[in-house]
Amino acid sequence: MREVVDLPGEGTRLRLVQISDVDFGGVGARERQAASLIAAASPDLVAVTGDLLEFREGRGERYLDAAIRFLEGLPARYGIYWVVGESERHHVGMLREALEGSRVRLLYNEEIALALDGRAISLFGAGPTTARFEAIVRDGAPWLRVRSAGLFSPLVEAEPGADDWHDYDVTGQLRFADEFDYVGILAYASTSDPTEAYALVRHQDRHRFHLRRLGPARAALLGDVFNGPDFAPGTALAYRLRVESLPAANRVRARVWKAADPEPDAWSLEGLDPAADRPRGGAAGICAKGGGDERWFSAWSVARAADGARLGGADLTGFDARAPRWRCERPLRDWADPSAAVRPLRVLLAHNPDIVLDLAAQGAGGIDLVLTGHTQGGQIRLPFLGALYTGTEIGTHYAGGLFEYGGFPLYVNRGLGTSFIPLRLLCPPEVTVLTLPLGTAALAPADAASAAAPPATRIPS
Repeated sequence: MREVVDLPGEGTRLRLVQISDVDFGGVGARERQAASLIAAASPDLVAVTGDLLEFREGRGERYLDAAIRFLEGLPARYGIYWVVGESERHHVGMLREALEGSRVRLLYNEEIALALDGRAISLFGAGPTTARFEAIVRDGAPWLRVRSAGLFSPLVEAEPGADDWHDYDVTGQLRFADEFDYVGILAYASTSDPTEAYALVRHQDRHRFHLRRLGPARAALLGDVFNGPDFAPGTALAYRLRVESLPAANRVRARVWKAADPEPDAWSLEGLDPAADRPRGGAAGICAKGGGDERWFSAWSVARAADGARLGGADLTGFDARAPRWRCERPLRDWADPSAAVRPLRVLLAHNPDIVLDLAAQGAGGIDLVLTGHTQGGQIRLPFLGALYTGTEIGTHYAGGLFEYGGFPLYVNRGLGTSFIPLRLLCPPEVTVLTLPLGTAALAPADAASAAAPPATRIPS
């Protein structure tokens, strides 16, 4: 179960233990063995790279407190850092609330600065990997293509003041090529966390459009009834999504029709959100999940429902998902700037090893180590063939272990738990003990001051 990785290099060494994909269901023999191995390693830091909990059939809520107690019992002189996985990503608010006052820190698209023996260390906890968005020309017009949306992937227009937009229509066109594609339109989205929004979505399992409130509550409108219109793949569709802030509730309505036909008068879907924590406004955008790489969105328009006055809208001219105008979750290049003259030791914590594709796409660089999980090592491995499936785009070759991918040192942890079926074959669970050389990542004077000040944690020499 114990894997030791000693990275070559000079200087003071940081001892870091990584666990991943625990699928916690209480403290059993597996957890006790893992805790014993971690205690024997006497780590400086413990990193949990996602899917500590599985939020299915109430498991996450039931075991959350026990999982936190398990982590708090682990020896880690300078902190325990947890990044969310696929199952946890819609429960960030719940996790933060449960961790208040805990020595366990959740990192969700954020950095923490540390220092050891005069050396600067930067940990960045990334949210789950999302899709890549690219502008294409189709039928002489610009469209936005969404690729590799293994997880729910939002993109919103983060114009100044967009969080205050309210009582508006979002209109445009979309296409999808596969009957299992999940595509959607967002309204009242938070630019700080675009996974919180109202959505008109075509569900990948039910093949119909419906209305849903996304976010920590994930409360589907209309009793989660998938009773909207259904269209065959390949059809060019037009849509109108309207959200209105009424005194006692938000009213969400939508219609979807074939783009070649006139817009109908009747709404296809309608729902009310009377929740006290309902959003009061927000940005508009798009989303996708699963399926293949053939999903497209036209330029969309955001206009006040009352008088049609324009609030915003994507013209897709010179589209660049890294630009400040757009928000799709992970500002990796802002953290891993390859042009920095003096930089700390940079360790990126993420759940899915496909994060290396995002790093390359965003022009990030100067990262000393990327720690990930997600694959369970393939879970079922066959002699001479190895892992058969890992659920990653980079492939089964990267099922577990230390690699270099695109210039990024990548470690993939095999995990402690299992996925889909409670069985491992030729793929034992893993607790990873890594020692990292701090080398010449010296603190500049200004950096030294900031590293010693809250909210950074200082590691004394």
